[in-house]
Amino acid sequence: MDTILVEKRVGVACITLNRPHVRNAISLEMAEELRQTVSACEEDDAVKVLVFTGMGDSFISGGDLRQFMQARGRNRRSRFSTAWPGCSARSTTAANRPSR
Repeated sequence: MDTILVEKRVGVACITLNRPHVRNAISLEMAEELRQTVSACEEDDAVKVLVFTGMGDSFISGGDLRQFMQARGRNRRSRFSTAWPGCSARSTTAANRPSR
């Protein structure tokens, strides 16, 4: 498995999301690895608790939008460039705290 790390100790399976370069955004590959891992833990009588954590500064940032848009055959830029020709904006967010 490339996108998650699994460590089992004394009834606990620790599942670490391992895509820190994209703040652990869930990719299609990660979703499948998570499905397989949780299913395997469910079958393992020794596992009583699942703990999810993330590598790096973020636990999880949501879905990997770039990958999901590509899977749907859409280009993120086309939506902006149609509304505002020449615009190269990627996204805008509102947060409860100032960005870094």
